[in-house]
Amino acid sequence: MNHRLIQAYKQAPWRVQAQRIGVFLLALVGVALVAGLYLNVSVEAASAGLSVQKLSISMDDMKREINSMQFNLASLTSAATMRQRAADQGFVFPEEVDPLYVIVPGYGGRQQMDLAPKYSPATLEKPLLKPVYTESLYDVLFGGATSPAPLYRFP
Repeated sequence: MNHRLIQAYKQAPWRVQAQRIGVFLLALVGVALVAGLYLNVSVEAASAGLSVQKLSISMDDMKREINSMQFNLASLTSAATMRQRAADQGFVFPEEVDPLYVIVPGYGGRQQMDLAPKYSPATLEKPLLKPVYTESLYDVLFGGATSPAPLYRFP
């Protein structure tokens, strides 16, 4: 009877073969999906790397151009070049022994700036902090238990 039961539930050989082929194809599709995903991520990373490399090259080119322009500006604004350009336009440089003073009517000179308030003893007469704020946590928690007077007085 036991032999008949096993024989009744036994699959046909072509079905077993079809199941094995199906499992193999399913595993093959899974491997292909993982490989495709890996390939996609690799392509994205490579393209991001190339774009970073291109941006780095363009940044280096821009730095070189900025340095070149700063050099040109420095050479155009050097003391010798500016002195020559001023002389070409007809400016005459005064001698150091002949200073020229210009008196401007209504100008009283430089005003002195006071950044700090003026000192007055009246500002120090009242305390900066209320006495309530100068008590420690120990005084607040344990002071009432040892002293008969209340800690706080409400106005």
